[in-house]
Amino acid sequence: MLRNKSIKELMWLLTIVLVVSLIGAAGFTYYALNNIEKEFNKIKESSIDTSLTIYDIEKRMNYISRNDRDVMLGGNAEKDKKEIKENISAIEQNFKKLEAAANDGSNKELLKKAKYSTMKFINEAYKYIDSLTADAIKNNKEEVYHIYHQKLSPLAVESRKYFKTFVKNKKKQF
Repeated sequence: MLRNKSIKELMWLLTIVLVVSLIGAAGFTYYALNNIEKEFNKIKESSIDTSLTIYDIEKRMNYISRNDRDVMLGGNAEKDKKEIKENISAIEQNFKKLEAAANDGSNKELLKKAKYSTMKFINEAYKYIDSLTADAIKNNKEEVYHIYHQKLSPLAVESRKYFKTFVKNKKKQF
């Protein structure tokens, strides 16, 4: 079939095959690079979102501790309790975001422990702070703090332990 063709026709045929091959290779390369870019952006956004969520939880935990101390020192209890409740709610939502983004089995288990211990600590802290009366705070600051320290410090330590371990594992993944 190709024996009856002239050299000019064979050269045109070869050129067409080469051009089609190059266009096909370019299309495949474009498609592959586009998919790689999409995957990279997805991973980058997930990492950034996870990091921001982790930092937000840490920030809100610090606010809760600050509000707890402020109440125990006789500050504006109603304002502080309101802020504590808002921060507890935000922390709970942040943990839900982390759970949705979690894809590693061991990290999911660690996240579960971190969430449980953190929520237990901040909810127990809120219950204790909410149970305090203005007179109890005014007349027994040392006892109020001693009870807080005795009952809630072990919960805080456990919460920090699991959360720090979770964060450390996440940082290794990034």
